[in-house]
Amino acid sequence: MNYIEVRGTAFEMGFQQGRQLKELINESYDSIIDSPEIHYVKPFIIPERLFVSLIKKKATNLMKGVLRDSDQTYIDRLNGIAEGLGVDLKKLFLLQALEIF
Repeated sequence: MNYIEVRGTAFEMGFQQGRQLKELINESYDSIIDSPEIHYVKPFIIPERLFVSLIKKKATNLMKGVLRDSDQTYIDRLNGIAEGLGVDLKKLFLLQALEIF
């Protein structure tokens, strides 16, 4: 378990969280994308990069639906995490959607 301390607005805390956990989150993402489970569900004829792009889009649509009625501070925190990681929100949404499932 990693313990981090953050302060500030929701966005600032998210940014700090993303910065402090950048290596761990990126390793987790790579591990998931390279997992046997992902390769098992990927149709043979679809290139891996296209498949990852498609599941990011699906996860983004799912998460936008979930977040539609969410508190803005939660959305600000997610935006801060993504910016702290230096990634687009779609990558973060994919991780969150996979965590749900």
